[in-house]
Amino acid sequence: MREYNNQDAKINETELDPCIAAEIRMKKALFSRRTRRNLLILFVFIAILILLSVLLFFLLFRTSSKGTVPKTNEVNPGTSHSLIATSKLSEVTANDSSMTTIETLLPKVVEIGDDAFSENPTDIVTSLLDISSIATTTAAIITTVSTLAHTMNTSHILIQPTSDIVTLPLTGTDKQISTILPLFIDNDGNDDDSDNDDNKIEDCKALHDQGNNENGIYQIFLPKIGKFNVLCDMQTSDGGWTVIQKRKDGQIYFANRTWNEYKNGFGELTSSFWLGLDKIHALAAKDNGNPVTLRIELRGDLCEDNNRCSKQPNGYWWGEWDFNIGNESQKYTLSISTAQAGNLSERTSVDRFHYMNNGKSFTTIDQDNDKFQGNCAQFRDFGGWWHNDCGYVALNGRYGDRTSKMRNMFWFYGNGIRPFINYYIKPRETEMKLRSKS
Repeated sequence: MREYNNQDAKINETELDPCIAAEIRMKKALFSRRTRRNLLILFVFIAILILLSVLLFFLLFRTSSKGTVPKTNEVNPGTSHSLIATSKLSEVTANDSSMTTIETLLPKVVEIGDDAFSENPTDIVTSLLDISSIATTTAAIITTVSTLAHTMNTSHILIQPTSDIVTLPLTGTDKQISTILPLFIDNDGNDDDSDNDDNKIEDCKALHDQGNNENGIYQIFLPKIGKFNVLCDMQTSDGGWTVIQKRKDGQIYFANRTWNEYKNGFGELTSSFWLGLDKIHALAAKDNGNPVTLRIELRGDLCEDNNRCSKQPNGYWWGEWDFNIGNESQKYTLSISTAQAGNLSERTSVDRFHYMNNGKSFTTIDQDNDKFQGNCAQFRDFGGWWHNDCGYVALNGRYGDRTSKMRNMFWFYGNGIRPFINYYIKPRETEMKLRSKS
């Protein structure tokens, strides 16, 4: 009888033991062409499932990341900026023909969101001031080096000495200075927190009433806030205006600022800035709850569409409202009248600023207090504002849009009477400022 050999590939299966023959047939079936094809299809299907799972996870991760705090700059993403830097200044002594060098030590700067200057406590900035008509004066000046590509033209720096406010002309037009902030100094060179009359000046109107008629940066004092610096408009409409918002270009971005940034303020008093909701509330609330006057000015229109633009590239619009806002616990709720003066809005119930924004809480990209199902501060880059369901005004939106679309920084003008006139203003420059009525 033939000996069975499982390794013999040429063996006749019919002559084998049934168990051995079944085993051989099983092995052949496992590695048949049909089986290999089925296995290949299975592997491809599993690979597709894995790939789809990875893509789904990536999309979910991107969605959750967008829901946190997006940060996109407006025009110049490389521009860094800070609120306030502190510095130490030497004593200034000058005569008619002397040039005095002031050396300012740059400190650790205040970080805003993801933007801050690089820390370098040992950097020294030397500024030259032509002091032509001032005797020996003890003063303090805070300067912050700007990284902006452009340079400032000749301007005036307001310096607060121990007695009177002195105006010093900046002689060099190639200086790159971002913020120049005066301080009150006592005779020892330290901050004076005593009951000095100067420390009780609460706004630019009080300074104007004392005879200060030059536009510039001054220091005021408010309870619960302390001393801080403000830009004063001492000439427009009888003067005494404390500027709370100013935009002149897109170097300082506004649209994607957070709640804390709008609360504390950001930007540079010499260019574009938002003073801060806490300070704005203090300025509005200091008159025993009586409203102050808000003045809004728009200069120039970047809008280029033929149909729904003002067609006034060098136009000028202004308006005044009675104004007040709540504190942070009240979400800085806005209270305004209808327009009291100006050509920026109708002085009736058709006033769209009053109609859409009065009684509304402040909304930012990370704190949504509007009625819109999304977030108006994020929607179309409207930025932080007293949004309703987005509405007709967004002066903190993304700068530089030239279309007649309801997006970015804009003001929608409508007269509400025949003949109906409606158009979008994409302002080149804006100012918002407050003044006490008393």
